[in-house]
Order: sequence, then C-alpha cells, then structure tokens
Amino acid sequence: MMTVTKDDPLPKLLSIEDDEGVRESIELALKNLYSIHFVPSAEEALKYLQEGGQADVATLDICLPGMSGIEALPQIKRIRPELPTIVISAVSDASTGVKSIKLGAYDYIVKPFMIDEIRQIIHHALESNLLKKKNLSLIREVSEKFHPDYLIGISASMTEIREKISQVAYGMTSVLITGETGTGKELVAKAVHYMNPHRLGPFTAVNCAALPQDLVESELFGHEKGSFTGASHRRIGAFEQAEGGTLFLDEVGELVPHVQAKLLRVLEEKKIQRLGGCSPIRLDVRLISATNKDLKQAIEKGEFRRDLYYRLCTFPIHLPPLRERQEDVFPLIEHWARILQKEMNLEILPQFSSELVEALQAFTWHGNVRELRNVLEAMFLTHRSRKPLVFTINHLPKVYLNKISSPKESEIFKESPDEESLMGKLEDFEKKLITEALTQCQGKSIETAKLLKISPRMLKYRMKKLGL
Repeated sequence: MMTVTKDDPLPKLLSIEDDEGVRESIELALKNLYSIHFVPSAEEALKYLQEGGQADVATLDICLPGMSGIEALPQIKRIRPELPTIVISAVSDASTGVKSIKLGAYDYIVKPFMIDEIRQIIHHALESNLLKKKNLSLIREVSEKFHPDYLIGISASMTEIREKISQVAYGMTSVLITGETGTGKELVAKAVHYMNPHRLGPFTAVNCAALPQDLVESELFGHEKGSFTGASHRRIGAFEQAEGGTLFLDEVGELVPHVQAKLLRVLEEKKIQRLGGCSPIRLDVRLISATNKDLKQAIEKGEFRRDLYYRLCTFPIHLPPLRERQEDVFPLIEHWARILQKEMNLEILPQFSSELVEALQAFTWHGNVRELRNVLEAMFLTHRSRKPLVFTINHLPKVYLNKISSPKESEIFKESPDEESLMGKLEDFEKKLITEALTQCQGKSIETAKLLKISPRMLKYRMKKLGL
C-alpha cells in the first residue's frame, strides 16, 4: 500500500474541472492527501502539461467549455502517456465510459459521486502507476545486466556474438544458439530477450533434457483437467507462461520425434492446444533454442526433423569453446573474481600471478566458462581465511595441479632434448613451418595457432624456444 510520510511531498493531482461545486468536493475530500492543481478548461490543462507542469494523477470532466474532455484525452496521453487520468461525467452513459477507456482513461466515474469512491479510485490509479514504474525500472535494470556488453571477452568471436545479439534482439525471429556445455548459451538467450524493449513479458526457460518423456508435452503445451491419469487440475504450459515474452528451449536436440512435430506446428501456426483441450490458443511468444548437439548430424541420423531445424535456425549464434578463445580467460578471471569478492564479503580483491594465469589459459576447459568459474570459486572458498593477496599455481584445486604436469593437458611443461643433430634438423623445420604460418596469417598469433593446430600458448612457447 502506498503511504506518504511527513518528509515526502504529497502526490500531485491535476483536476480539470469547471464546476465550482465539484472542485470544492474534490478539495474537501483530498486536500490532506494530495497537492491539488485546478484548471477550468482542457486548453489550460494541455498548456500546463506542455510547459512541464507536475502531475502524478489527473481527473478530467467530460463537459468543459471549449474543448471537451473526450477531445482532450488523446492529447493528454500524447503529452504524458504515463499519467493515469480518471474521466468524470454528469451522464451515466456506458458508451462514453467505454470510449474513455479505449482512449486511455484509467477509469470512469459518474456525478454525483461519493467522496470515498473518488478517493479510492485515485489511490488505486496512483498505486497501479507506481507498480508499472517499478516494473519498467526492473526491466531496465535486468536489461542492463544482460546487455551484450556484459558478455565477457575480448576475442574476435565474442565481439561478433555481441554484434549478432544487437542485430537480432529487435523482433520475433527464432534464434538457435549452439555451443558446448558451459559456454553461456542461456546468458546469450537472456541478452537477446532483455535487449528488446517491446518484449515486456517473461523469459521462461525449459531444459528439454531434464524433462521426463511422458511429461514433455504437458510441460510445454499444458493440459486440461482429466486429460490423462493424474491430471487432477488444469496446467498452464511453458508456451502460455511465456506469453508476451520469450520461451528458451535449452537442449532442444533432446526432444523426441512426436514432440518435434508438435513444436513445428506451433511455430507454423503461432498457436497451441493444451492436452485434452478443444480450442487452440493464439500465442505472442518468441522462441530461442539452444543445443550442444550437432543437429545437422542428428538430421542425417534421422533423430531430428530437417524442417524443424530450419524453423529454429532462422538466426544462428555459435558460441566457441573457451579453449578456442584463450585471450578471454583473463578478462573472465577478473570478472568472476570481482563477483566472488562481493559474494564472500572480502575486503581485498586477490590478484593472480602471471604463472597462474598462463596455466589457466593453457587448460582445455571441457566445462568452458562454467568450469573456470567453479575453479575460481573453489580457490576463493578454500583460501578465504588465509586471505592471500596473490593467488598462485599452488592455490589451484589438486586435480588442476596434476593437470599442469600432465603432458596430455599442457605440452608446455614437457622438455625436449635438442642436443642431437636430428633434433636440430627438426627445429629448423619447425622454425620454417611457424615462420610460413605467421606470414600467411599476417603475424596474428591466434590464427597462426589455429592453422598449425596447436594452442596459442604452445605457439608462444615454441617461438620463444626457437628464438623467433
């Protein structure tokens, strides 16, 4: 409930009323609750608002000298679309009330009215408007949180992903996000959703891989009471829950064939039918899907519908694994370190030794960004009481310490003898190979490493070893 304290200014009421008796009634009823500004005509009200006059709520008489209230209402809404306006009429005419609401009035009240009646309507109008402002503020806050700029990374691939999100956010185009587990597919989906100011509905996420096969249809499309054994009440499915917003289907490649067919029909017809239901329900939902599967391969195996794939993949976004964008590891370390410092109430933000950063960049990260975050969290939790100013390799979880010395995981730690003539010849050949690759890639180390099919860290090590 909205309350006003002594320190708060009173909410401002603009009363557009030429009848002295009504003005006196409004002032008597509301003077202790609102700061009231009276104007006797629509023209004066419009001038007041155009010149920046303050109002949190307005009452508008229909019968005014000059421009009528009905004529003025659309102009008021153009100047101040967020201003809740209550129309007052001396005639109880349903068509006038309906027309007022269609033109943007918050409510309609007939003279003579009870003092409590108008007091209650104005109070509800203010509360409703306050809630709307809070919701818009929350949407803006969340939109900023999931803005593409918050997708951490300095690599060319991450720059391209941010550009793609900005391109596709505005509209209803279906998006298919691909990438390994832990690459941040849901984060990208949320960025697409919250970047669109017209998608004020919810972001609803469903993990298709986690749904029991016998409940997938019910979860997605809903069901009516009695539609199957155990359906004791109506259930609203994920599509309806996402009305006006976005439905995110994670691991869409796990859907069984008959559900794929139903999903295809929904995408084609823009409507669903609950299990056991008789009437189709029209939808205003954007679909974003994600998978860590190779859907083209699944199509060849007969596991995924080709027509559904092309419906889902109108706008594809691929997230490369972390091992292919090692230059993003350090920005991610800094990002998660700040978050973990805040979560754990640490006064000092720990630093990371260069040896530790190089080791973290050299790992293959099968779990991608999620795995990196988990490693950092484990380090913070294990050593928070000791409060190290600088994290080193020795602060890594034991399993990762073992990886450093594993030749399979990090060839950089494996020494090779170079005294023998054969090794000298091999080094000459390696020098030539790396030099040619660097020339071909215009000196760009990441592209050179890809061409040579080694990690950028390994390339740096070999170049240093060979004196390049």
